[in-house]
Amino acid sequence: MTGRRDRDILAHMTRLFSNLSRFLASFFAILTIFAGLGVWHLSSVTLSSQNWTPYIEYVFEEIVPDSDASIAKSSLDWDHNEYTLSLLCEGIELRDARKQTVVSFPKASLKINVWSLLRGHFVPEEFIADEGRFWLMRHKNDALSLGTVPPAKQEGEKQDKPDGKVVDAFGMLQNLADDLADDRFSHKISIKNLSVKLYDEETRRLWQLSLPGLKLDHDGRKSTGNANVIIQDGAKETSALQLTYDHDYEKRHHNIGFSFQDIRLASLSIFAPNLTFLSMVDLPVSGAFLVRSDRNLNLVTTDVKLEGA
Repeated sequence: MTGRRDRDILAHMTRLFSNLSRFLASFFAILTIFAGLGVWHLSSVTLSSQNWTPYIEYVFEEIVPDSDASIAKSSLDWDHNEYTLSLLCEGIELRDARKQTVVSFPKASLKINVWSLLRGHFVPEEFIADEGRFWLMRHKNDALSLGTVPPAKQEGEKQDKPDGKVVDAFGMLQNLADDLADDRFSHKISIKNLSVKLYDEETRRLWQLSLPGLKLDHDGRKSTGNANVIIQDGAKETSALQLTYDHDYEKRHHNIGFSFQDIRLASLSIFAPNLTFLSMVDLPVSGAFLVRSDRNLNLVTTDVKLEGA
């Protein structure tokens, strides 16, 4: 019993020191920006300097855990009334342990609230971007990470294992979901022409998802989102889904819905690794999926409605 109690205390202390270190890192990053800018006196001056880029890269690395961020160019505005940093970044890239690009944006504008940062919340108040690129990999254990297709090997060679930690895509989504469930914050996310490549390690298939427009709005106790999703399996014909999101603050559930009309059943296997047999069923179907999860994105319930085939 004593050994178990000691392990529980050790785990608790480890989490405490981990959270404390993250807070201190955030605090000193913001404090350094304040000191360097003389921020209390700057209300309308735009600064363009590589001196601040490492701190902006740090914010991106906190949004996407275990990634390595680089920004080619950045400029910064300070609003001393709203306590927000407005950032314009160019050449944004996030890389994994193999130094492969897993997220990229040619240009993005962000607004970050300083008080949110000091509380450990790194999701920007506003994020507006175009031509975003994400590379995802679904592993054989159903884990989802940011990563590129493994390099092809000659016959008889063993497949390389990733070096170091993988970039946890689920951790990134949990960071976002946690902020959307907090009525103290507000967010506006808008991405045009988003492209997502998803490699399935089990089936060795490469899916491409195109989102002409992704919007997510959060204001206090109201969170909504929507997107059109075009799915392409290699060179095969495409299928289209409509994606919707809302947050139930009474039940503390994230509600994610997919609706579709006359799509091929094979397209649905991208969302259900255990239903790969659907790829052999070439029939059109219409319907909707509704997935409910708790604040940490643990599955609560699912609803499925199908018509047609």
